[in-house]
Amino acid sequence: MSSPMSAATTPQPSDKNLVAGIRPDRLAALAARAADDYRAARPRCFAADLGAGSPFLDAVPMHWMRDWPMPVPMLVAEATGATLTDIDGNRLDDFCLGDTGSMFGHSPAPVAEAIRAQAARRAKRLASVAVVAICHLKSPKTWESRLP
Repeated sequence: MSSPMSAATTPQPSDKNLVAGIRPDRLAALAARAADDYRAARPRCFAADLGAGSPFLDAVPMHWMRDWPMPVPMLVAEATGATLTDIDGNRLDDFCLGDTGSMFGHSPAPVAEAIRAQAARRAKRLASVAVVAICHLKSPKTWESRLP
């Protein structure tokens, strides 16, 4: 059975610089085209990229994110199940789900509702703490008597 590849396109043993059987210049051209396509589809992500002005070390939240081949980090606007939507409206399937995401997906309704309920309870508690702090600043000796 003959191979569909001709002898001219079949990597030769003398090609020592090939990467997975592909010339490095062809890989570089492919990467450049992919970066251009990414940039064209994500103008808001590029506009929002802080680069060197980012508060994060190496401009990303986690150092391993620099290993991603994207020209700038993707900025996620929404995540549900295994789907991410970036701020430019591009929807992507998330194949890099973390531990919790791989078990439950992004934003599962029961977990999201539990977080909302807990946040509401904590917000009430934080308001009480703020009142205590303000009272203490105004009159340090009598703040305890003003607890709600």
